[in-house]
Amino acid sequence: MYWISLSLLILLLPCGNLEEKNNIGQKNRGPDTISKMVNLSTNTFTTVKERDSLASAFYEYKNDTLSQRLEVTYISDQQISFKLTSVNKTKGKMSNLAGIAKVRANDGPEMDVDDEGYGYATYVYYFTRDNCTFSIKIDKDTKDKAKIHQYNRDRLHYCSSNFASVGVLRRVKK
Repeated sequence: MYWISLSLLILLLPCGNLEEKNNIGQKNRGPDTISKMVNLSTNTFTTVKERDSLASAFYEYKNDTLSQRLEVTYISDQQISFKLTSVNKTKGKMSNLAGIAKVRANDGPEMDVDDEGYGYATYVYYFTRDNCTFSIKIDKDTKDKAKIHQYNRDRLHYCSSNFASVGVLRRVKK
Protein backbone atom coordinates (compact mmCIF):
# COMPACT_ATOMS: atom_id res chain seq x y z
CA MET A 1 0.00 0.00 0.00
CA TYR A 2 2.91 2.33 0.80
CA TRP A 3 4.35 1.95 -2.72
CA ILE A 4 0.99 2.62 -4.36
CA SER A 5 0.52 5.83 -2.33
CA LEU A 6 4.05 6.96 -3.14
CA SER A 7 3.53 6.23 -6.84
CA LEU A 8 0.29 8.23 -6.92
CA LEU A 9 1.94 11.13 -5.14
CA ILE A 10 4.74 11.26 -7.69
CA LEU A 11 2.26 11.15 -10.58
CA LEU A 12 0.14 13.93 -9.13
CA LEU A 13 3.00 16.37 -8.51
CA PRO A 14 3.16 19.17 -11.10
CA CYS A 15 5.85 18.87 -13.70
CA GLY A 16 8.38 21.61 -14.31
CA ASN A 17 10.08 24.21 -12.20
CA LEU A 18 7.68 26.42 -10.23
CA GLU A 19 10.07 29.37 -10.49
CA GLU A 20 9.50 29.51 -14.25
CA LYS A 21 6.12 31.14 -13.69
CA ASN A 22 5.49 34.71 -12.52
CA ASN A 23 2.77 35.96 -10.18
CA ILE A 24 -0.05 35.65 -12.72
CA GLY A 25 0.75 32.19 -14.02
CA GLN A 26 2.48 33.11 -17.26
CA LYS A 27 5.92 31.86 -18.19
CA ASN A 28 8.66 34.32 -17.42
CA ARG A 29 10.15 35.58 -20.67
CA GLY A 30 13.28 36.99 -19.05
CA PRO A 31 14.35 40.41 -17.86
CA ASP A 32 14.68 41.87 -21.36
CA THR A 33 10.96 41.77 -22.13
CA ILE A 34 8.98 45.00 -22.16
CA SER A 35 5.61 43.29 -22.02
CA LYS A 36 5.78 42.18 -18.39
CA MET A 37 2.25 41.81 -17.05
CA VAL A 38 1.54 43.21 -13.60
CA ASN A 39 -1.42 43.16 -11.25
CA LEU A 40 -4.27 45.48 -12.31
CA SER A 41 -6.06 45.21 -8.96
CA THR A 42 -3.32 47.34 -7.41
CA ASN A 43 -3.70 50.09 -10.05
CA THR A 44 -0.46 49.27 -11.81
CA PHE A 45 0.19 49.69 -15.50
CA THR A 46 -0.30 46.70 -17.75
CA THR A 47 3.12 46.92 -19.39
CA VAL A 48 6.50 48.36 -18.62
CA LYS A 49 6.48 49.90 -22.11
CA GLU A 50 3.23 51.74 -21.31
CA ARG A 51 4.66 53.15 -18.06
CA ASP A 52 7.93 54.22 -19.69
CA SER A 53 6.11 55.98 -22.54
CA LEU A 54 4.29 58.09 -19.95
CA ALA A 55 7.33 59.47 -18.12
CA SER A 56 5.93 63.01 -18.58
CA ALA A 57 2.58 64.15 -19.88
CA PHE A 58 1.06 67.60 -20.41
CA TYR A 59 -2.64 68.42 -20.30
CA GLU A 60 -4.44 71.71 -21.11
CA TYR A 61 -7.85 73.31 -20.88
CA LYS A 62 -8.73 76.75 -22.25
CA ASN A 63 -11.90 78.79 -22.52
CA ASP A 64 -12.70 82.54 -22.50
CA THR A 65 -12.08 82.98 -18.77
CA LEU A 66 -9.82 80.14 -17.65
CA SER A 67 -6.63 78.47 -18.81
CA GLN A 68 -5.20 75.41 -17.04
CA ARG A 69 -2.03 73.42 -17.68
CA LEU A 70 -1.16 70.21 -15.85
CA GLU A 71 2.27 68.62 -16.06
CA VAL A 72 2.46 65.04 -14.79
CA THR A 73 5.60 62.98 -14.23
CA TYR A 74 5.07 59.33 -13.32
CA ILE A 75 7.26 58.39 -10.35
CA SER A 76 5.83 54.90 -10.02
CA ASP A 77 2.62 53.06 -10.75
CA GLN A 78 1.15 54.46 -7.53
CA GLN A 79 2.33 58.08 -7.51
CA ILE A 80 2.88 61.08 -9.72
CA SER A 81 4.64 64.38 -9.41
CA PHE A 82 2.50 67.20 -10.79
CA LYS A 83 2.46 70.93 -11.43
CA LEU A 84 -0.84 72.67 -12.10
CA THR A 85 -1.04 76.24 -13.36
CA SER A 86 -4.43 77.91 -13.44
CA VAL A 87 -4.93 81.37 -14.99
CA ASN A 88 -8.14 83.34 -14.43
CA LYS A 89 -8.16 85.58 -17.50
CA THR A 90 -10.89 87.94 -16.25
CA LYS A 91 -9.10 88.67 -12.95
CA GLY A 92 -5.59 88.38 -14.40
CA LYS A 93 -4.66 86.00 -11.58
CA MET A 94 -2.31 83.02 -11.94
CA SER A 95 -2.15 80.23 -9.35
CA ASN A 96 0.27 77.31 -9.09
CA LEU A 97 -0.08 74.03 -7.25
CA ALA A 98 2.60 71.34 -7.21
CA GLY A 99 3.37 68.20 -5.27
CA ILE A 100 3.27 64.42 -5.14
CA ALA A 101 -0.13 62.75 -5.56
CA LYS A 102 -0.72 59.11 -4.68
CA VAL A 103 -3.26 56.40 -5.40
CA ARG A 104 -4.92 55.33 -2.17
CA ALA A 105 -4.35 51.76 -1.04
CA ASN A 106 -7.00 49.32 -2.29
CA ASP A 107 -8.60 51.90 -4.60
CA GLY A 108 -9.50 50.63 -8.04
CA PRO A 109 -10.21 52.66 -11.16
CA GLU A 110 -13.15 55.10 -11.02
CA MET A 111 -15.50 56.22 -13.76
CA ASP A 112 -15.63 59.82 -14.93
CA VAL A 113 -17.45 61.62 -17.74
CA ASP A 114 -15.93 63.84 -20.42
CA ASP A 115 -17.45 67.08 -21.81
CA GLU A 116 -19.52 65.13 -24.35
CA GLY A 117 -21.02 62.89 -21.67
CA TYR A 118 -19.00 59.76 -22.47
CA GLY A 119 -17.80 57.71 -19.51
CA TYR A 120 -14.24 56.47 -19.14
CA ALA A 121 -12.22 54.70 -16.45
CA THR A 122 -9.64 56.74 -14.55
CA TYR A 123 -6.80 56.27 -12.11
CA VAL A 124 -7.24 58.70 -9.20
CA TYR A 125 -4.24 60.32 -7.54
CA TYR A 126 -4.80 62.30 -4.29
CA PHE A 127 -2.97 65.31 -2.90
CA THR A 128 -3.84 67.24 0.28
CA ARG A 129 -2.79 70.78 1.15
CA ASP A 130 -4.13 72.64 4.18
CA ASN A 131 -7.81 71.67 4.42
CA CYS A 132 -8.24 70.88 0.71
CA THR A 133 -7.91 67.50 -0.93
CA PHE A 134 -7.36 67.38 -4.66
CA SER A 135 -7.98 64.36 -6.84
CA ILE A 136 -6.30 64.17 -10.21
CA LYS A 137 -8.16 61.75 -12.45
CA ILE A 138 -6.27 60.49 -15.51
CA ASP A 139 -7.80 58.35 -18.24
CA LYS A 140 -6.80 54.75 -17.49
CA ASP A 141 -6.69 53.45 -21.05
CA THR A 142 -5.55 56.27 -23.35
CA LYS A 143 -4.03 58.73 -20.84
CA ASP A 144 -5.36 61.55 -23.06
CA LYS A 145 -7.75 63.17 -20.55
CA ALA A 146 -7.37 64.53 -17.02
CA LYS A 147 -9.62 66.24 -14.47
CA ILE A 148 -8.92 67.91 -11.16
CA HIS A 149 -11.49 67.81 -8.36
CA GLN A 150 -11.20 69.54 -5.00
CA TYR A 151 -13.11 69.28 -1.74
CA ASN A 152 -12.78 69.79 1.98
CA ARG A 153 -11.53 66.85 3.98
CA ASP A 154 -15.09 66.10 5.10
CA ARG A 155 -16.05 65.66 1.40
CA LEU A 156 -19.27 67.59 2.10
CA HIS A 157 -18.20 71.00 0.83
CA TYR A 158 -15.95 72.24 -1.92
CA CYS A 159 -12.93 74.18 -0.73
CA SER A 160 -12.23 77.54 -2.25
CA SER A 161 -9.26 77.48 -4.58
CA ASN A 162 -8.57 78.13 -8.23
CA PHE A 163 -7.64 74.61 -9.20
CA ALA A 164 -10.79 72.56 -9.88
CA SER A 165 -11.36 71.67 -13.53
CA VAL A 166 -14.09 73.50 -15.37
CA GLY A 167 -13.76 70.99 -18.18
CA VAL A 168 -11.62 68.07 -19.23
CA LEU A 169 -7.92 68.81 -19.70
CA ARG A 170 -6.70 67.21 -22.94
CA ARG A 171 -3.23 65.78 -23.46
CA VAL A 172 -0.95 67.97 -25.60
CA LYS A 173 2.59 67.81 -26.90
CA LYS A 174 5.17 69.55 -24.74
